Amino acid sequence: MAPISPLQAESRPKEAIPRHRFSPQLHQSKAPFSHYVEHEGIGYTAGIIGQRRDSGELVSDDVSQQCDAMLANLQILLDEQGLTLNDLLRTTVYLTDYQDFEAINRRVFQAPV
Repeated sequence: MAPISPLQAESRPKEAIPRHRFSPQLHQSKAPFSHYVEHEGIGYTAGIIGQRRDSGELVSDDVSQQCDAMLANLQILLDEQGLTLNDLLRTTVYLTDYQDFEAINRRVFQAPV
């Protein structure tokens, strides 16, 4: 492996410690994860689901309503970080029933108004 030049060493971040953030506007889960973690300029979200922000219960049994709530919760989290949906690089959506694919697809990937 080639040695790192002084110029390369100076351009490296001084601290590579992840910053964990918990949104005061979202439900505070008992699960051991942060709503948002930033590490070396990249942000990661976890556990953003279609739940009520006060109780943590799912908003409904209806997958479309859950998806709408998930997107609203994600928007709140992004707003707190000074970000928008346009800043997202990737998202992962888990389905428990493939029959819900079209409903989720319409909600998540609709054309901007």
